[in-house]
Amino acid sequence: MLQKPDCQGNEGNEGAKGINNDIVSIKGCYDSDILAAFDSAVSDGVDVISLSVGGVVVPYYLDAIAIGAFGASDHGVFVSASAGNGGPGGLTVTNIAPWVTTVGAGTIDRDFPDDVHLGNGKIVPGVSVYSGPGLGEPTQLYSLVYAGSEGGDGYSASLCLEGSLDPKTVRGKIVLCDRGINSRAAKGEVVKKAGGVGMILANGVFDGEGLVADCHILPATAVGASVGDEIRKYIITAEKSKSPATATIVFKVTNVGDPNSVYKVSIRPPSRTSVTVQPEKLVFRRVGQKLNFLVRVEAKAVKQLSPGSSNVKSGSIVWSDGGKHVVTSPLVVTMQQPL
Repeated sequence: MLQKPDCQGNEGNEGAKGINNDIVSIKGCYDSDILAAFDSAVSDGVDVISLSVGGVVVPYYLDAIAIGAFGASDHGVFVSASAGNGGPGGLTVTNIAPWVTTVGAGTIDRDFPDDVHLGNGKIVPGVSVYSGPGLGEPTQLYSLVYAGSEGGDGYSASLCLEGSLDPKTVRGKIVLCDRGINSRAAKGEVVKKAGGVGMILANGVFDGEGLVADCHILPATAVGASVGDEIRKYIITAEKSKSPATATIVFKVTNVGDPNSVYKVSIRPPSRTSVTVQPEKLVFRRVGQKLNFLVRVEAKAVKQLSPGSSNVKSGSIVWSDGGKHVVTSPLVVTMQQPL
C-alpha cells in the first residue's frame, strides 16, 4: 500500500529502504558507469531500480540502459526509467526497451493545490504542502496585507526579511510576501514571529509562473507572478475604497388582505449592517393592488471577523397592519470584508 505524500512530496511504502547511486558527473555520463550501477544495484539485492537518465535512441544492443535493465530484469528486478530529456514533441522518448517501464513527466501527479479565496469572491490558484493546523473554518475571513505598502523600509518588508515587519501592521493577518533574497520558508518564520497568521508567497517577474510547493511553519501558499500582481491590485483597490459596501433591492408586494389597509415596517438588521426601508408605510386601497418598496443594506466597517464567527448574517423586515396581518421577509447577507 502506498502512503499519501508527506511534507516533502514523497510517497510510497514507509518500510522500504532506498539506495542512491550517482552515475552522472560534470564530465558526462558514460556507458560503463551506467552498467556498473545496474550491476551494483542487483548485487545489493534491490527490488526496484528507478533511473532518471535519457540519451538518444540507439539499437538495444548499443543502449547501455537497455542492456543494464535487461540484466536486472533477468534477476527479477523491476526497472523504471524517465521517458527522456526532450519534448514535448514527436520522437522525443528515448527509453523504449519493452522490459523497461517508461515514465513520462505527467505520469505522476505532483500538483499540490492550495488556492486563495479573496474577499471579493474570486479564487486564485496557489500551491503548498503545509500540513499543520489550518486557519479555522473555511468561511472565516482574515485581513490581507502587503507588507511592502505599509511604510518603513518598503523593500525589506515586501520581501519579509528578518526584522522588517511591524507587528502592529501584520498581527492577526495574512501577509503577502515577495519572493527573493531569503529562503521561502524563512519568510514564513518572519511573518509568524511578527504575529501574522498566514502567508501568500508571490513570484516576481524573474520567477514567472513556476511554483514550488514548500513545507511552511504556518499556513502559506505560493502563487505565480501574474496572480501576485492581481492580489496586490486587489489590496490597493480595497484600501483606497473608503465607502462602505451597499446593496439596494426593490421588492414588489401584492395586497391579498383587506382593502384600505395600512402596513408599517419594522426592521431587524443583520449583524454589522444598517438597513433602511422606503417608504416606511404602505397604503393599499384595494385587494390585488401592487406596491413597491426599496431596501438599502449598508455594511458597517469591521477590521476583522471574530475567530469562529460566521460570515453569513441574517435579519428580517416585518410589515404589520396593526394586528390582523403580519408579513415577514427574511434578509440574509454574506460578509466579504475585510480583505
